[in-house]
Amino acid sequence: MILLDPEQPDAEHSGVREAAEVCPAAVIFIQDQGAPMTTTQADDLAGAPLPAPRRCPCAPPGFYTETRASGRPRRGTIWDGSNPWLVATHRQVNQVLADPRFRADVTDPAFPNVDPAQPQTQGDIFFRQDGDEHLPIRHILDPDFAVTQVERWRPRIEQLVDKVIDALLTQPRPVDLVKHFALPIPTMAICEVLGVDLADSSTVSRATHLMTDMEAPAEAKVAAMGEMSDLIGRHARDKEEHPDGRLLSRLVTWHVPSGELTFDQAVLLGMLVIGAGHETTANMLGLSVLALIKHPDQRDTLRSDLDTYAMPCAEEMLRWWTIIQTEPPRFAQEDIEVGGQTIKAGEGIICSLAAGVRAWSAPVPRPEPRPP
Repeated sequence: MILLDPEQPDAEHSGVREAAEVCPAAVIFIQDQGAPMTTTQADDLAGAPLPAPRRCPCAPPGFYTETRASGRPRRGTIWDGSNPWLVATHRQVNQVLADPRFRADVTDPAFPNVDPAQPQTQGDIFFRQDGDEHLPIRHILDPDFAVTQVERWRPRIEQLVDKVIDALLTQPRPVDLVKHFALPIPTMAICEVLGVDLADSSTVSRATHLMTDMEAPAEAKVAAMGEMSDLIGRHARDKEEHPDGRLLSRLVTWHVPSGELTFDQAVLLGMLVIGAGHETTANMLGLSVLALIKHPDQRDTLRSDLDTYAMPCAEEMLRWWTIIQTEPPRFAQEDIEVGGQTIKAGEGIICSLAAGVRAWSAPVPRPEPRPP
């Protein structure tokens, strides 16, 4: 399944059209893009606020797409008045993320925090660290999210989905799909993976929403993080006495005693797993359903052969919607050229994944049907 932006020139669609020939799950044209900006309007947006406002909830903000079209980094303005660079092409985003001279340390004064709560809420999280600090902790989590391990969760996740759908069908019509479907599924699933009592899922959902809400006050985010830390900390202490083999239990009974983690780091990792797997998945479920509602022909194609089309559809939805809007920020450790622009040492740079992947495509191979 391929999603195309009708405002992009045909030349930018060539790779996507080739992909459609390889995997004829069909092509979706997303129409809700809003009018394209003129060059004059784009120039007027120099120093536009980041995160940038958007005209259409189904498309990246105009400042991001114009930056991508220009082929060069452009300056924006974040909440503290500083002016980090924005990169929005697929090639430039890859360059920044692959170059270790662009640092991820959120506690460094040069780091372009997109909201004032970031140093307090993310200062010790491994994805805001570099190199030797980052990799050992990442390797602790990697096995739990390998394909084979995730596949073992399929039967339990299917049970949870069936349970949510059964409850959904009892609701009066019309029903709020996000509230009764998109949010409960990832909340319950991530609680199962961690080993957190499902009775606490409502607290997890509410606190996670506040922690990831770009418009929430910094004080509310810090308070929500404290509430989540207390909750995960209580469960972690319980796992020390009553291990159950789930992820949180293994963090505190294997990796803390070995010296790989402190207890506080184990709690923080538990919080990170919840945050990474909750709001992201909930939003993707809701947006993917929206796309299929708006394009019933594609929905019918998908339903006609789930074994063939389900995986390409999921992958393409992830690419097209790219719900992470202001990530990942970095700062330059030395002068580095990106897209013909020198990013000077100490200057911040923000990568727009949402804009970068909209103009990129690769052939999508026809998958083999998943064995029963």
